[in-house]
Amino acid sequence: MTTYYRAKIEKIVSENTTNISGAPTPVQQLLVKISDPAGKISEVTVRHGQLYTISNDEKLTEGQSVIVSSSDGPEGLVYNVYDVDRSTPLLLLCGLFIGIVVWLTRKRGVGAIIGLAITLATLTYLIVPLVVKGYSPTLVSLGGALIIASTSLFLAHGFKKTTFLAWVSTIATLLIATGLAALSIYVLRMTGSASEETLYLTMGGFEHIELKGLLLGGMIIGTLGVLDDVTTAQVSAVVELKNANKNITKKQLMHHAMQIGKEHILAVVNTLILAYAGGSLPLFIIFTVTGDIPVWVLLNGEMLVEEIVRTLVGSIALILAVPITTILAVHYIHKISDPELLVAGLHKH
Repeated sequence: MTTYYRAKIEKIVSENTTNISGAPTPVQQLLVKISDPAGKISEVTVRHGQLYTISNDEKLTEGQSVIVSSSDGPEGLVYNVYDVDRSTPLLLLCGLFIGIVVWLTRKRGVGAIIGLAITLATLTYLIVPLVVKGYSPTLVSLGGALIIASTSLFLAHGFKKTTFLAWVSTIATLLIATGLAALSIYVLRMTGSASEETLYLTMGGFEHIELKGLLLGGMIIGTLGVLDDVTTAQVSAVVELKNANKNITKKQLMHHAMQIGKEHILAVVNTLILAYAGGSLPLFIIFTVTGDIPVWVLLNGEMLVEEIVRTLVGSIALILAVPITTILAVHYIHKISDPELLVAGLHKH
């Protein structure tokens, strides 16, 4: 059994190099102070780099925080450096993010942060455990997406009818995107087993998980992440146009709202594609440097096709969200005499 501890490096005992697979690699012996869950503190000597290859950039220094693992060996417990402890700077970055959001948006920002916490909890304690137990990843992801959309939208934007319009538009667009993603997976004969992560799943005793469904579920969750921004912004645009000119015709309201939506599409689609491309940059590099394989063959590979389909489905959903939201919002808001009350959540219709 392996046990993990937080530790701090007290001293570099020794540092040299050894050959692993014919290449010289650094090896360090470190004196670290560890603290177990019960609060007991002790000093032990740990190895870093002897059982695995590290680079010079991965060498550790005195005072650095690390995670140490211990396991049974022939002569008792053997301690090794498992990883650098990044928890403190990561928590500081999260605190900075939360502080900026709340500072700029006040109560609405608090609601958004609570919605984010519920989103993470839904992913961690609902979607993942149910998928691991063997439930359909597609159905579980759809159910989780409904919970996430409901909580994040209403907590961030308030319990009012404009938010309800954005919620309906988000769910409607998400269902269309789900159908498109499922059709793409079927037509392109995607197995969901092309990525390195799915290899780890099958090797780790999770062969019962439906990989195609897992791929589709990932697309559902990813698409949801780009929809609420468009739908809420589009509903707000319709309300503001109506407030600016209460005598505007339905046709004019639709036209001007769509013009705003088109500008939003042009900006966000580029952002979305760059976000996916940035996350898959190592994959792009690997495929680019294999110069002996034609580009059309590379583009046909399932690993790259997964990223392309994920990007295109999300982009199409984002584009469709604009007319869907605009039609729903214009149809409802144009009939209301005072949209300002609607925004405040006071209008009774």
